[in-house]
Amino acid sequence: RNSKISQNNSISDILINLSLGVEKGSKVLLNNAGILLFGKNIKRFIRNNLISCILFKGIERVNIIDRKEFSGDLLSNYEDTMKFLKQHLRLEYIIKGAGARQEILEIPEEALREALINSIIHRDYSESGFNVSVDIFDDRVEITNYGRLLFDKNKLGRVSFPRNPVIFDMFYRVNLIEKAGSGISRIRNLLKERNLKARFEIDDIFSIIFERSSFKKNREKTVEKTVEKTVEKTVEKTVEKVLQL
Repeated sequence: RNSKISQNNSISDILINLSLGVEKGSKVLLNNAGILLFGKNIKRFIRNNLISCILFKGIERVNIIDRKEFSGDLLSNYEDTMKFLKQHLRLEYIIKGAGARQEILEIPEEALREALINSIIHRDYSESGFNVSVDIFDDRVEITNYGRLLFDKNKLGRVSFPRNPVIFDMFYRVNLIEKAGSGISRIRNLLKERNLKARFEIDDIFSIIFERSSFKKNREKTVEKTVEKTVEKTVEKTVEKVLQL
């Protein structure tokens, strides 16, 4: 329904045509991609279909404030994780001209969406023991999945080579991604517009680490106040010396 596929054919035929099901005798059975998208008890078949979301206090993995785990179908996992992120990230307000106040997340929501979708469609589902993880710290947000790049890391942002082409195609059909391989470049551009940065860690595990705007602003204010106090003390001492002379 979301992908607006014509339902003139039977559900079984649609599943087969989308490479989500296979015929076995008189039945049509879901394959792995079909289970991940439409399964009822997915962990029974694919144990590592899990997105782990944790909110930490501070900048280290010590004190946990909130924790959620999502193990439903891939689209539900995506939607629930975005809700977790929006629940725990701060809002900023922009007023342009005489218009109404606009509320935006401290990290561009579209950049978070791109990173999360990237982790879902490019992860290695054959590797047990590794889940997608979304970790929120005071200073950053880390989105991590298991799955080595299938191309040279220097081409990141310029090349699209999906590990799971059927899942990739389904997310494309519901307008959540483009097939142009522009996701990483879009993340970089969105952050640049807001004067934020992200770091990419690439190995067997792929991580995108976002700088939090709220932490950055607090740090800048702290530096500014420190500079002001230092200047004030220096001026005071200089005046005292002059008066003593």
